[in-house]
Amino acid sequence: MGDLVAELESVKSHAAIARSDRDTAQSTITDLKSELEKVKGKLSIEELELLQLRETLTQERAKLTALEGELADERGQLSTLRTKISDGETGSEALRTRLEEEERRSRRCPGTLLLHNLELEVLRRN
Repeated sequence: MGDLVAELESVKSHAAIARSDRDTAQSTITDLKSELEKVKGKLSIEELELLQLRETLTQERAKLTALEGELADERGQLSTLRTKISDGETGSEALRTRLEEEERRSRRCPGTLLLHNLELEVLRRN
């Protein structure tokens, strides 16, 4: 009978240890689920921000393409005006004024393109 009591006490002790281990595991699972939900929330926010950055990048690329086209057009007009002046069509003050305007515009555009290129680079890095 003493052996039975000792065995019963041993089983009770093992059962208590198993319950404790189960409670610890349950607590760990609860903590991990909570942490997982936080990470999912953070990931959703970051994915949304990434989507917005991609949209902004697409818009900025479209602006850059338009500005490059505008610059090419301005340079073409400038070249045409220079050709007219070199061909002897120098009598018109309006032609000279237009050439000066085109040269000023042509000088401004590369700076604008540079600014947009820098903005695109910043967006790519983020």
